[in-house]
Amino acid sequence: MRSVKAILLLLTVLVAFVLGSCKRYKNDVPSYPVQMEMNLLQYPYATRFVAEGGFQTMTISLYRDYYLRHTFLNETIDVPRREGSYVGYAGMLVWCDIYNEFHACDLCCPHCLDKTMPVEVDGQYAICPKCGEEFNLALGYATPTKGITKQPLRPFQIRYSNFILSVRN
Repeated sequence: MRSVKAILLLLTVLVAFVLGSCKRYKNDVPSYPVQMEMNLLQYPYATRFVAEGGFQTMTISLYRDYYLRHTFLNETIDVPRREGSYVGYAGMLVWCDIYNEFHACDLCCPHCLDKTMPVEVDGQYAICPKCGEEFNLALGYATPTKGITKQPLRPFQIRYSNFILSVRN
């Protein structure tokens, strides 16, 4: 009888530990609509953002409500916004990591939450110009590497098939 009680007590403690430690992930960046579809063989993506074995980034932000401002390395292109295109809270960062996989996240820093000061890409890092938080993009997770936040940049769902890149939340 004692061994049954001990086993039940052990199982109860184990279940309580597992349920208590499985907290649902929460990101402080507000969830805003995200919906974009890009044909990487067409303008402005062709030759600028086709994965060829290297680390590449692109930011997309809303510009004057009618345009989407695309920024590749040192080139900025404004494209008329199509109906139904949404880029999140502070804009969208899309990148191809070192493994040739595409990723996307919001440009808002989860520490200062200032949508008027989106993170800026510097090599394989996204850096908040306001608070200095730094996020590593190389492995695809936008994880914090410098600063006090524990949250990555808010990720978006991404699908890539036949040169069509779809981003949603």
